[in-house]
Amino acid sequence: MSRGLGKLQREILETLDDAKRHFGEDYSYHGGFTKFGIAARWKLPGWVVHRGAAFRLGEAMYDLRASCRYLAHRHDALDRGRWLDPRFQASFSRAVRSLVKRGLLVPKHLLRIEDYDEETAHHAQIQHLKEGMYVFVSERQVRFVGKRYGPTHNA
Repeated sequence: MSRGLGKLQREILETLDDAKRHFGEDYSYHGGFTKFGIAARWKLPGWVVHRGAAFRLGEAMYDLRASCRYLAHRHDALDRGRWLDPRFQASFSRAVRSLVKRGLLVPKHLLRIEDYDEETAHHAQIQHLKEGMYVFVSERQVRFVGKRYGPTHNA
């Protein structure tokens, strides 16, 4: 029997852009915890650090670590304002796994990027292709995703 999306699943899908745009100043997005200074480009949304390399995610690319923290903050599920409540993190992971299984979130290993930090680029495989810049990331867990476009279904 198929069931519709749960509350957390809907919230994840609805807030991916918000997390990318607003929440990263303290976490992954915007390069907030990096050593890179305050240049104007670092204030643009979408900066992440992956294995020592800093890059800015392209449109429709999302970092689930920042999304999890964003929602944990909204749900008051951060211990002492910093550490994720393990129960919330487990719920978030189950919700993401279900969204991936339904095809509403698509795991990405070849990420379209808008910019990268030259000082840390040696840590990543930056590819300059005709369509733009890309970086390959290898993760066992789903960290970077894109949204599925088109009609959604509840199956």
